[in-house]
Amino acid sequence: MAQALTVDDILKMFEETSRLIKESAAQAAARQKEAEAQAAARQKEAEAQAAARQKEAEARQKEAEARQKEAEIRQKEAEARFERKIEENNRMLQESRADAERRHQETERMFQETDRKMKETSTRIGRLGERWGEFVEGLVAPACETMFMERGIPAHKVYSRVRARLPGNRRMEIDLLVSNDTVVVGVEVKSNLRSEDVRQHVERLGAFKEFFPEFARKRLMGAVAGIVVEEGVAEYAMKQGLFVIMQSGDNVRLINEPAFAPRIW
Repeated sequence: MAQALTVDDILKMFEETSRLIKESAAQAAARQKEAEAQAAARQKEAEAQAAARQKEAEARQKEAEARQKEAEIRQKEAEARFERKIEENNRMLQESRADAERRHQETERMFQETDRKMKETSTRIGRLGERWGEFVEGLVAPACETMFMERGIPAHKVYSRVRARLPGNRRMEIDLLVSNDTVVVGVEVKSNLRSEDVRQHVERLGAFKEFFPEFARKRLMGAVAGIVVEEGVAEYAMKQGLFVIMQSGDNVRLINEPAFAPRIW
């Protein structure tokens, strides 16, 4: 590709022309020749410019073709990315469905496990209730006669689950009632004895003679018993003036000191 004329090239041409004109002034024949030379130069310059424009047009055409090819490549890349995206979405959808199925199966397994545990817990609670009934009827009730006799309170009668009702749907239930001619002991029995159970039993004893007026002339005492007794509860119960009965191996015993003075209601 021919190089385009520069400003310096054009200046040099003018200088050459000036020199030729000066020479033409001296020689007429030279002026004609110079004119012809100038015409030839202009023709050559025109041809050069035309060739340059042709090359520029060709370059632009090639550039346009290159851009077209680039656009086609980008279009193909975009289509490839779209295809990959669809494939990825399909893969993710399949994985999501598989994961959902796994989660469903896991949830179903967890429900089954929960159901099993609930049934197991229900069975344990039932066994605990049976153990509590055995604790009350098999251990505490028979032992009351001996335990309270040792504290100078003979047990002429031992009642289990004594209930009473007053107007206004007021109710009271005593797990065990130990009675003689002058004393009656209300015993609250719990599988797990807590301080709240002690507080409620003290309140219950305060209203006992209202519900059971047949014992109104007797001295009322209280006791609490538990298969499990939470820490500090036994001490709290004794401070409230209650006897405390706890399991000891296969038997139960009063843990109050011999000098313990029970509260009288």
